[in-house]
Amino acid sequence: MNTDLLVEHLQQIGWHYTADQIDGLLEDASKNNVPYSDFLITVLSQEIEQKENWR
Repeated sequence: MNTDLLVEHLQQIGWHYTADQIDGLLEDASKNNVPYSDFLITVLSQEIEQKENWR
């Protein structure tokens, strides 16, 4: 899967953790037929948690 543009955009908005993890997140979501809303909740929750840990 080519995610270069997605990674670039994620980095531009400061979502560095998600940018680093996106390939695995997308693969897991695809394999498990995760609904879009659940995928977004997971991505947002992990990014927020990581940002809180960095503080």
